[in-house]
Amino acid sequence: GAGSGIDLNAIPISAIDRVEILTDGASAVYGTDSIAGVVIFILRNNLTTGEVSVNVTYPRGGVGQNTKVAATKGWGDLKMDGYNVMLSGAYDRQEQMKATDRSFSSTGVIPFSKDGKNYVFFNGSIRGVPANYEIVDVATQGEDRDILGNAYYSANGKCPPVHVYRGGACRFDYTSTIETIPESDRTSFFGSFSKALGGGHTFGLDLAMSEFKLISRIAPPPVDIKVPTGSALYNRYMPGGSSVLNANAVYGDDLYAYWRGVDVGNRTTQDKTTAAHIAASLKGSIAGWDYNASLTHSENKWVESYLSGWLMQKEQDAALAAGSFDPFLEPGKQSAAGNAALAGMQYRGVYKSQVSKLDGLEANASRPLFNMAGGDAQLGVGLSLRRESLKYSPSDIAQGKTNSIAGDTAQEVPYDVSRNIWGLYGEFVAPITKQLEVSAALRHDQYGDFGGADNGKVSFRFQPSRQILV
Repeated sequence: GAGSGIDLNAIPISAIDRVEILTDGASAVYGTDSIAGVVIFILRNNLTTGEVSVNVTYPRGGVGQNTKVAATKGWGDLKMDGYNVMLSGAYDRQEQMKATDRSFSSTGVIPFSKDGKNYVFFNGSIRGVPANYEIVDVATQGEDRDILGNAYYSANGKCPPVHVYRGGACRFDYTSTIETIPESDRTSFFGSFSKALGGGHTFGLDLAMSEFKLISRIAPPPVDIKVPTGSALYNRYMPGGSSVLNANAVYGDDLYAYWRGVDVGNRTTQDKTTAAHIAASLKGSIAGWDYNASLTHSENKWVESYLSGWLMQKEQDAALAAGSFDPFLEPGKQSAAGNAALAGMQYRGVYKSQVSKLDGLEANASRPLFNMAGGDAQLGVGLSLRRESLKYSPSDIAQGKTNSIAGDTAQEVPYDVSRNIWGLYGEFVAPITKQLEVSAALRHDQYGDFGGADNGKVSFRFQPSRQILV
């Protein structure tokens, strides 16, 4: 789910000194999760200068503009002054780019040629506006007399704008209503403090905070509607009514409307993520061992809210039964009661949220053991303790308790889970000669929810010359 992704943009780029990538399996040292390798972000430290950067991307047509502003400043030299403070902040703003802003994405109607013949690919939806109708013969279970059509097409000999006629219906070109790039805002902050304690020991404190807000807009809601038999809407459009859809229809047959909610606009969603991270560390040397220990707490909260365009099933059904809302009308042609019904059936508010937390203690130490022909043999050992928790809180409507989003039968399930993990590892590096190095590592991880995992590794590095490495 959404908790499985790592948003690297939460780290201000101005706070990064370098990135190291281990491309081979590193599970024997870093744990089971690093079976494919490790990406390590080394943050800047002991910075005494300052810098400001501004980057503006201005695409053709003035749409999709992106602005990034970042500033970093450091104070104090760890060796000279005994301390260092670094503060870094960044703000990113991405403007919206609609699909119609570029010719390659403006439509789902794609003409093409192959072997001298012309074709048209169409990525469209049967849910249109005015709604396409289907009249199903109840007596024959739809085998003989099903009727598919569109009243606008019958009256005008063509489909309404943003539609293409296919298979007896006017199909909606929904590609033209979506976005190529949604709008977003990101604010991030990083601060670090280092203090020399004497005796070769250094205390460190890191704090990172970020907020990311994304507003995305997808096509207006597609809704399949079974018009209640005998309702005011049914009686209006079946034989004997004031606006008969099809003269071949038979009163009593099932009437379906495949409708696109253009009158309520695009389905608009806001995803907001706030993250906080704090880590305290201590490093130095004791009895010939170089050590590094850290205590970390990270917390991430994601809230998804529906802003507009999402319809509720019960309110939609009530409006259909009352006849106040008519899916067979063109956009903008609803009555005052119909517009009020459409406004009242939209869901606005938090749809789901999730909070993930990580608490961890990491400690490692290394020292030379003895001298070999290629240098000192080295031993490294380490341990890690982690607690991970994840709480997922869908709203009542997301759970389908008393209502649901129209056309969505999914029922989200809340959960609140956690687990404890501990791990131990050791690594030995032996420089047999200046050209040949052999290493071995072994790690055990114990997961509270499914058990243990052991990972071992033996490797060598042979470099007989600058040009050859095995």
